[in-house]
Amino acid sequence: MNKNTNRTNFGHAAKAPLKKYGQHFLISPDAVQKIIDAAALSPTDAVLEIGPGRGVLTGLLAANAASVLAVEVDSRLSEELKREFSSCRNLTILNKDFLKLDLPQILDDQGIKKFKVVANLPYYITTPILERLFLVRDRIESIVVMVQREMADRMAARPGAEFGSFSVYVQYHAKVDKLFEVPPGAFFPPPKVTSTVIRMTPYQHPPVKVKDEEAFFKFVQKTFSQRRKMLRAIFRQAFKIEDSGLVPLAARSGIDLSRRPQTVSLSEFARLYECFEKNQPG
Repeated sequence: MNKNTNRTNFGHAAKAPLKKYGQHFLISPDAVQKIIDAAALSPTDAVLEIGPGRGVLTGLLAANAASVLAVEVDSRLSEELKREFSSCRNLTILNKDFLKLDLPQILDDQGIKKFKVVANLPYYITTPILERLFLVRDRIESIVVMVQREMADRMAARPGAEFGSFSVYVQYHAKVDKLFEVPPGAFFPPPKVTSTVIRMTPYQHPPVKVKDEEAFFKFVQKTFSQRRKMLRAIFRQAFKIEDSGLVPLAARSGIDLSRRPQTVSLSEFARLYECFEKNQPG
């Protein structure tokens, strides 16, 4: 690997950020180093970087890992990265839209069985990126990414005001740890929000068992669509369950239906869903 790749900017080659890609380039060397430290890379690790931008993380990733696959949608930046790191033999730069990639096939083509994700994610597509990553969670060792603070709070939330369907979704797939915050001034141009770096460690086996993951998440989303109401009212209105069906649902699940969705934990949602499914005709 090329050890001369620990740079934090493109200097004269820098390109102006494009609004359509939600680009906010990280320019703080301190934040960059803290992300690298959090990734805890070893010389045998394979790394996936999504949206490398100007390459402030890319060089250090390549200097500390066995291989780096960097996926950049902006062709201008992709070309700059290829020129900047032309001598870095353990770095592959793909000018592709990550959301359109056949990720399992790309990983197979690159000979990557297990990998770590390290990235400053484009905030406006954080959710679909995570959805695609979780599809290959059995191959991911860890995910260290920077996201909008509000989103990080939701991802790591315990039952309460900030807890929602996205909290359930993420925590079903991975253990979430908030690591540190990054202020707007660490970026160019500075965003209007504070950012948070989080570490997700995907579960090889989710902490709860559900027969149909897709149906479970739809159930959770539908429940949270009326989060201000009690579960009893939600099941009546959104799920069309008669009062006669609510009594056995509460009894079998052991959950008080006067509670609101944001107070129901992941394990309780799994139990509630299981009991709900058993009550469905057919």
